[in-house]
Parts: sequence; C-alpha cells; structure tokens
Amino acid sequence: DNNILVMSVEINGVKSSDERRIQSIMDSHGFSELKQTQIQAFSNGILDDGNHLLVAETGNGKTLCAEAVTKKYLDQNSAVAYLVPSTQLVRDKKESIEDWVSEGVDVATGSGKYHHGDVVVATFNSFYQAILRGAGNVRSFDVAILDDFHELYGSFIGPGLEKSIAASKQYDIDLFAMSATIGNPEDIAEWLDADLTVSDEKSSIPIEESVVSPDYSSKKQSLVSF
Repeated sequence: DNNILVMSVEINGVKSSDERRIQSIMDSHGFSELKQTQIQAFSNGILDDGNHLLVAETGNGKTLCAEAVTKKYLDQNSAVAYLVPSTQLVRDKKESIEDWVSEGVDVATGSGKYHHGDVVVATFNSFYQAILRGAGNVRSFDVAILDDFHELYGSFIGPGLEKSIAASKQYDIDLFAMSATIGNPEDIAEWLDADLTVSDEKSSIPIEESVVSPDYSSKKQSLVSF
C-alpha cells in the first residue's frame, strides 16, 4: 500500500506526531538515520514549548533540529523568525527550508517580509530593527531560531544578536539557539532561561586551520581559513 508511511524514527520520550515531523524533514533531505546529537536533543525535549540552547560540534545535525522546531511551530499555525548572522546566508537558508515546508507555507525574505511570511528568514539586526519599528506582525512571532549563536561573542554581529534576544524576551517570543562553540553554556542557558543540551558527539567534519596571506586588493581579507 503506497499510502502506508514506514517510520525509521523512534526516539524515547518523543511523541509520535513529533517523530512524523522529524521523519518528513529527514526524507526531504534524503537522510536515512539520525545522528547521536539529534537523538539526544529530541530526547531532551527541544520540541517542547519554551527556550532551548543546543551546543554541538560542526556537522552533527543542529540544522535538522532547528528545522524540526520550525516545523513544530508551523504545524501549530505559529509564525517563525529564522535568524542568521549575514545577508549572504539568508537566501541559502530560505532555499533549505523550502525543501520541506508544506504547500502554501510562505517562506519570506526581502521587502515586506514581516508583514506576510509564515517563516521569515532574516539577519539578527534586521529582526531587532523591525521590532523597534513595530514592522508588520514581527512582535507577534512565536519563536525565533538563532543560528550560529556563537556570533554573540563577536564585536560586529554580537550586539545585534543580543538586542534580538532582549526584544524576543520583551514580546514573549520563544528562542531556539544553536552553536558549535560556547565556552560557558550553563551561564548562557541561564541568561536565556533555556533548557540546555550539550552534545558529547565529536565533529563529523574534519576542520583544518591554515594561515592565508591577505589580499589587500580586496575589501574582504581572510587571515585564517577553516
């Protein structure tokens, strides 16, 4: 029977409806099994209401976790802000989300995004500025996904991210933050009033560091490549 869904996901403590959400995203990306980090995060209740902080090394599946959280809110007819550090990442994230959202779900970026999007992909600073202006329905969003949360420590992007967090708290917007590198996760989780999941799984992607000579003819200069 082609209408029978064969589930490969079974996680202790996770509702069957959430398992189906996870499975649908896995299928859209062509994944046959979950990583250890993902099983741990779902078992720890990241799909429950409230704030959550997930810390896991690069390549261990944080993005799928964030997409599952996004889908959970969308299935509840809730609005989602998916926030990234830079405008360069906005388009890539939009396309990734469009791979698995249901037909009719509006994944928005660009002008007027806060007026009509079910999922709005934007930068931290854009989100904060929109809340300040009261643009569209931005103050009525139900959750903000904070990608690359380690940018909190950066002098350039960090202030915008911190303001986004403060604004979200002001308007009772739930937070799901994820990062590969946080030196004091317990303190950060307490500040966010968030449940914390720290994965012990080692990075599945080898990271190499090398010195690169800067190109002074370009506006963009790289000192270290990963």
